[in-house]
Amino acid sequence: MPTRLEHAILSTLAYYDSFSFPLTAFELWKWLHLESPGIVPSYGDLQQNLEESVFLREKIERRDGMYVLRGRSEIVDIRRERYLFAERKYQRLGHALRLLRFVPFIRAIAVCNSLAFSNARSESDVDLLIITDRTHLWTARMFGTGLAALLRWRPTPERSEDTLCLSFYLADPVASLATLLLSVDDIYMRHWIDHLVPVYGDTTLVDRLRGANPWHRDQVPNAYGVMPASRRRTRDTRASRLVKYALEALHQGPVGRMLEHRYGAWQKKHLPEKLKALANKDTRVVMNETMLKFHENDRREVYARTYALRLQELLSS
Repeated sequence: MPTRLEHAILSTLAYYDSFSFPLTAFELWKWLHLESPGIVPSYGDLQQNLEESVFLREKIERRDGMYVLRGRSEIVDIRRERYLFAERKYQRLGHALRLLRFVPFIRAIAVCNSLAFSNARSESDVDLLIITDRTHLWTARMFGTGLAALLRWRPTPERSEDTLCLSFYLADPVASLATLLLSVDDIYMRHWIDHLVPVYGDTTLVDRLRGANPWHRDQVPNAYGVMPASRRRTRDTRASRLVKYALEALHQGPVGRMLEHRYGAWQKKHLPEKLKALANKDTRVVMNETMLKFHENDRREVYARTYALRLQELLSS
């Protein structure tokens, strides 16, 4: 039987193998997935196990400074290739953010899902989490999604490459996302929260989101978030601050509340029928005063099953 640390190392590699993503020793420590509470292993303990464990030697291998499950060394090349795709997508996202920063009531934008850890496929879109002003959730979505639609940035059945998926909005102050968990052991959400990459606005809002969801570290205790390179961030200009200030001034007071209500009613009316049918039925499509989430194709269950089966195979072989 493997020790607790050996199990955690194998579990972590099995999870990221679901995304064809090898890990360095430091990444293994940072995202080390512990399924049971207890003493958190040190980086030195992890390195010692990687070098000396007979159990792990039969299950994993090392190539070019990265660790993978045995027989999966080809994903090291996949990681390099996808990193280059990710760089291209971040560059194109930067062009889009230069316009999105004019949108009123957007307080922060973060990259999420596979692009957040630079594991993007060439054909994939760019998933964004948008944090808005507390009382203007629908207004921010109206302007943001409207701009994306006008400039044809949104994905379509025919085209998704480098498009923007603006399907997740949270109102500030950010709150717990525990209601979105598929189960108490939802591994995807725990790593998702840590991977968030703030690319525009007040980066402390993403830190506060993590702080409002301390449960994400109960199984990933070394997770401490991401601070992106400056080349991946977009900042406000005098012009963007001025335009945003003017648009927000027009949406204050009773007029602003009336417009927020009307914007929300109009957007709900024009949602695709599939999204309307799923609204607030489960975690895929959520619409309330603090959250707008439109993920008809939520693949978390697929990832969870793939990971669980892979880990079971490894432990039983």
